[in-house]
Amino acid sequence: MLLCHVPPHPCVVQARGLVEGNTPDKLYLAMEMLQGTLQQALHDRRDRDDDAPGTAGGDESGGSDGPGPPRGLPLAVARAVVRSVAEGLAHVHACGVVHRDLKTSNLLYSAKGDVKLADFGLAVRWETSGGEGSADAHEGGGEGNRGPAASSPSGAPAASASPPYSGSVPHEAEVVTLWYRAPELLLGAPRYTAAIDCWSLGCVMAEVLLGEPLLTGGSELVQLDAILGLLGMPGAEAWPEFKTLPGASSGCFAFPPRPGRLEAHLRAHPGLDPAFFADPDDARNGLALLTGLLTHDSHRRLTARDALDHPWLSPALCASHDAVQRHLY
Repeated sequence: MLLCHVPPHPCVVQARGLVEGNTPDKLYLAMEMLQGTLQQALHDRRDRDDDAPGTAGGDESGGSDGPGPPRGLPLAVARAVVRSVAEGLAHVHACGVVHRDLKTSNLLYSAKGDVKLADFGLAVRWETSGGEGSADAHEGGGEGNRGPAASSPSGAPAASASPPYSGSVPHEAEVVTLWYRAPELLLGAPRYTAAIDCWSLGCVMAEVLLGEPLLTGGSELVQLDAILGLLGMPGAEAWPEFKTLPGASSGCFAFPPRPGRLEAHLRAHPGLDPAFFADPDDARNGLALLTGLLTHDSHRRLTARDALDHPWLSPALCASHDAVQRHLY
C-alpha cells in the first residue's frame, strides 16, 4: 500500500486503485498492465540466442538441447535499462521510501520499452529526527536535493564522502533477496539507509551486462565471502563502517585484506558485450559506476542520483525505447 503514497513516475509501476474481493475484509491493489519481468527477459534472451542458427549451442536448423550461455544486453540497451532503474529509484528515495527488494524479478518492462520498479511489498519509509520519513522531512538532507555528484580526477562521480540520506530504518527483519543484499545487512547492521537499494542497483547493473546474477551465495556467510572474493576486502580506511558492524566486531569471522577481481571477471565473462571494453575511457567510467554502487561502506556508496549524473549513463549513450523493446519483448 506504500506505493499509493509515491507520486506517479514513468519508471515506477502505477497503482490504479483498490478492488474489493469476495468479502469486505479483502482488498486488492490493481496495478498497470506490463509485459513481464527483466529477469524473464534475460532468461528468454538466452534461449533465443542459443537457438539462433550459427550460434554456440545451436545447430543450423535452430535446434538446441537447452538454454544457451548467459547473454547480457547490448551495451546501449543495458545503459538505458540501468538508467531507467536509477531514475525510478531516485524518485522513490526522494519520497523517503526504501524499496528493500530491488532485483530483476521486481523490474517490469512494457511493450513500449519502458522499465519500471515494481513490488513494493517490503518497502518502508525511513525514520528521521522528526519521526517517520517523508518527502518533506527528506528535503534539505536527502538524495533528491544533493545536486550534482562530486567528480573524481577521471571525470566520474566520486564515492559519497558522508551519509547522503536524512534517515534510517531499524533492522528488525530479513530484507532484500540474498543475491542482492548489501554487506551491512549481511553483517547485521542495527540500522540501515536507502544505500541498501543502491547496492542492489549495482547487482542489477551487473546482471543486465552479463545476463546472469553477479553474486550467488547459498547462505549469508557464503554470499559475504562471494562479495569479498570478487570485490576484495578493503582496509580500515576505505571501509571505516566495518568495525562498527556486529558481524565484524563479534570476532566470529576473520576477514583478511584481499584485492578485488571484478574487472578480470567482467573481461572473462562470455555474456558481456565486447563493446563494454572497446573504448578505454568509457570502460573506465563503466567500472567506476559499478564499483561505486558496489562500494562496501554504505556511507561512501554512490546513490541513485549519483548514478544518473554519471557519464556512463549519459542519455546520449542510451538506446532508444524502441531498441530496448526489441531486446526485451
